[in-house]
Amino acid sequence: MSDSSSIPETRIESSRVASPRRSLMWLVTFICILIALLLSFGQFWEPGSMIRITFKQGHGLKPGDRLRYRGIDVGEVERVEIRPELEGIRVHVRLESAAEDLAREGSQFWIVRPQLRLNQLAGLETVVGAKYLAVQPGPGDGPYLRNFTGVEMPLALVDEETTQIAVYFRQGYGLSVGDPVRFRGIGVGEVVSIELDKNLQRVKVTARLFQHPSPFARPGTQYWIERPQLSVTEVRGLETLVGGQYLAVQPGVADGPEILSFEGLEQSPVGLLPEGGLEVVLEGERRHGLRVGVPIEYRGVVVGKIVSVSLAGDSTRVEARAWIEPAYRSLVCEQTRFWNQSGFDLSIGLTGIKLDAEALSSIAMGSIGMATPEKDPGDAVHTGFRFRFFAKPDDSWLKWSPRIAVGSHLLPEGVSLPDPQRASVSWQIRRLGFRSSRQRLGWVLWLDDERLLGPRELFEPDAAAIEGMGLEVMGLRYSLTDLPADQQGDLSILDMPETPEDIIPFPSSRLRVPTEPEDVLMFIPGNEPFPIVASRITQVEGQWVLAPSIPVPPDKQGALLIAVKDGAILGMVSVIEDEVHLALIHEAWISNSPETSKP
Repeated sequence: MSDSSSIPETRIESSRVASPRRSLMWLVTFICILIALLLSFGQFWEPGSMIRITFKQGHGLKPGDRLRYRGIDVGEVERVEIRPELEGIRVHVRLESAAEDLAREGSQFWIVRPQLRLNQLAGLETVVGAKYLAVQPGPGDGPYLRNFTGVEMPLALVDEETTQIAVYFRQGYGLSVGDPVRFRGIGVGEVVSIELDKNLQRVKVTARLFQHPSPFARPGTQYWIERPQLSVTEVRGLETLVGGQYLAVQPGVADGPEILSFEGLEQSPVGLLPEGGLEVVLEGERRHGLRVGVPIEYRGVVVGKIVSVSLAGDSTRVEARAWIEPAYRSLVCEQTRFWNQSGFDLSIGLTGIKLDAEALSSIAMGSIGMATPEKDPGDAVHTGFRFRFFAKPDDSWLKWSPRIAVGSHLLPEGVSLPDPQRASVSWQIRRLGFRSSRQRLGWVLWLDDERLLGPRELFEPDAAAIEGMGLEVMGLRYSLTDLPADQQGDLSILDMPETPEDIIPFPSSRLRVPTEPEDVLMFIPGNEPFPIVASRITQVEGQWVLAPSIPVPPDKQGALLIAVKDGAILGMVSVIEDEVHLALIHEAWISNSPETSKP
């Protein structure tokens, strides 16, 4: 009995112990709820700033939509209302307390929404989700504001300060807000607004440039609207058929003062003209095919173009500015003739029908012919010299054939480019009992002492050759075994029996041995000389090594290395087992060359 009577006492004692524990748990739960309520009320009583943003269109924005910066929520739309007199809408946005710095002067707000255009896709995430506001912060030290004017088009997000400019045009040519500003195909800004001026006479294009200060907000800067243009003289802007129009820019003075307003060009300007060219004036009684962009040809090769056409100041004649490329300015002398060779000449006689035309391109777009006499050509001319422009050429002009060396604007005045020749070395080998042909191609330089300079690898004998190896150059064929050769390093010089009549040999006196890397031109015919600065060349054991980033032409075997400072030949490109070597002239060849005066 005693044991059974102790059981209730034990239960009573356990109940007394559990009761304080249960009370403690309720107390902890109450404290947690109180802390949560305090945090909620603290957030409620300490909200972020309220800002107001004005837009022309709401694009479906509604209360509850978010304000985001770089994909992070930094505020919420609390109210959207129509402005008085129906002038637009006003959006009330509550910023989070950590985003207070967004409410500074210079911050830009826009509504992100789906956009599908030929040149961009944007806001596609809002097709399924809600629209939202985005922001580009202004300067961190700017004054705080509460009222902002929103941007109607989404902006490109940039981390640096921007420059806002205004460009005025007579026509908009389909330019749209959001179209890029481009320089040489690279985006440097974007169009943020397009509107008519107060007099409805001009179109004002406002653009943001992605830099401050911007090199495109300087005196002399040119802006134009790039769009498709098709004419008889040029086809340009075709990329805008797919990508849309854009605002193109050409920078002006690099160190000038900042200006923020420009008069736009209604037509794209003539491309930049390289330095060293020659600009002369052609005068004619009528236009006779003179149009901007028409090429000027010498023996069918384009050597320049027409850059402008206008009436003379007294309206008695037509004047055209003709630009000659630097390499061909030596062709223009006082007695040079220019004429119209556009279209074709159709004549019918007893012997039949005669059709004369320079080329199909001349019929379509026209061209200007040019010729210089071999006898008494006159002195070289300078910029601004005036020539008479003829409607058609005299028959004698077409027979003129003067020997005038052409050079490069990268070389000193009066120094002509050399005249390397294409050479072929061929032979046959026997394989599996059958003959098989082999060939090497490269460039060689004929010297005035009846020697031929070329890469060693081009002339290298092949032990497997049968019946010898043959050298073909200038339409002549020689047996390599009959030509004495002097090999020095990666170059060779062959003693030739004679110099062909139709070749202009290079003076041996203009071969030079460089003491250290210097600025050179890499040259092969048919290509513009490629400049290589000395810093891209290193000298190793008396030879030059070209930086790997420097491109070499496909027909690189035998390409000449011409010194920029005096036009001397310093060496050649030699390719050995697909490795490019810059082989230099050997001193022994200089000492053996005849003494002649320098050019």
